Amino acid sequence: MIPKLLMSGYNDSGLFPPTSLIPVFSNGTMDRDSLKKRASMFVDIIPTFKRKPGYQYIHLISVADGCTYGHNSRADFYNGESCEINIPHPEKGGKSIIVLDDGISKYHDTFLTNGGVYTEHRNKHSVNPPKPQGYIVAAGYNKPMKRGELIIGVDSDAWHDDLERLSNGNPLKFSIGADMPFDICSCCGHVAHTEDEHCEHIKKSPGQWDEDGNAIYMISDRGVYHDISRVRVPAERLAFSIRKVATGQTEQDILVPSVNPFALPAMLKTARALERYNTVKKLATLEKRIDACAQDSKLNKLLLNGCVRKHSSNDPVKELHRFIDFADNAEVFGGLHDAHCVLTPEEFLRLMAPEEATPKNVMIIKSGLPGMFGDIWNSADFDEFCEDDAYACKPCMDLRILRPIQEFSDCASLKPEMVLDRMLDVDLQKPSNVTIICIKKASNPLSREYASYLTDACSGLNDQECLTALVNALVQQI
Repeated sequence: MIPKLLMSGYNDSGLFPPTSLIPVFSNGTMDRDSLKKRASMFVDIIPTFKRKPGYQYIHLISVADGCTYGHNSRADFYNGESCEINIPHPEKGGKSIIVLDDGISKYHDTFLTNGGVYTEHRNKHSVNPPKPQGYIVAAGYNKPMKRGELIIGVDSDAWHDDLERLSNGNPLKFSIGADMPFDICSCCGHVAHTEDEHCEHIKKSPGQWDEDGNAIYMISDRGVYHDISRVRVPAERLAFSIRKVATGQTEQDILVPSVNPFALPAMLKTARALERYNTVKKLATLEKRIDACAQDSKLNKLLLNGCVRKHSSNDPVKELHRFIDFADNAEVFGGLHDAHCVLTPEEFLRLMAPEEATPKNVMIIKSGLPGMFGDIWNSADFDEFCEDDAYACKPCMDLRILRPIQEFSDCASLKPEMVLDRMLDVDLQKPSNVTIICIKKASNPLSREYASYLTDACSGLNDQECLTALVNALVQQI
């Protein structure tokens, strides 16, 4: 068997808001038209299933049909129903066409007999396995939407903070654990029953394309779904799947970091994960340079002056926030990335969670940033960090978004010529009194969340631009 972990709802179609509450109550009354739009496959189950005292219930999207949505970020492809797949370069003796079983529509129900609700995949396969924190109420394949869906019941006490967050309209992120009897390579049709048996396509180029333009991914036709877990998700993260359903009746040497033994085998699974891997490695090295220079009082004053933001009368962050709620966030991040703009902690909070953009939270992020990338590099969940796609970028063609980004780039772009202009302007006019935080206080979820954003924002930037981005994040005006 090959163990699989995947983000729940990673391919939500976006036809309805993924964080909407379903108006269902313990007495069974509801807006049935609204329910049909959000959870049509459970329209008859939700009003009638038996509630347990001390439990609350959540509806979530579990896994999407690869024939409709494609493979996921880990290069796993789950077919929704029986279908034929063309194999472009069959291995010797292999078939050019393979016929798949009924996939999700048939095997998703294994959640009912094998599944439990856990936290961070500490499940029945763990050493000293804990008791489940909830149970599977219903599992099904939504054929019109081409995806699997679940209703889960969770312990109200164990999930108190998460349920509060969900009740306030903030997302939860789930991850699924499944055991697959085998994988099939989409390129050559090789069948692997263990990770070691994978062919060279899957070992070296998963999620990429061959020279003929064929996508390389792992076809997972059938399996046993045994785990739905809540995973770490700070406030206001871009979530994939959540809607609350109902409540029962009564959350000085600058050294290149050494190889992280936890992460390296998993890092090479996708091109994007490898890019994040390399960016974290670069940032972990550069943050040591900042610390070394600051301790010797040699940090370039001009570099600090270049970090001073001088916005025009229009607030570009406020303008961008008009689009972040309905536009594809990846486009907003893509537009900023193309302009070589990296948000400071304050700007990041203002854009992603304006109600959390308090001076206290900004300082919490800054105080946890020194040494953060070195901590991430050596953490046991580094592979999960590198697979995180919450802040992925894609090209932005929307002029409504590009206009405030252009205005923002005048004061925030890390392009050398623009940084130099700002340095000279500050130096020739009135120097700003700035300092930099380099004494590490404590790692915290807010700092780690900003670090995840910073990893994608700095992807592809040169060393000087990355160094400036780090200084921008650490500097404060006094």
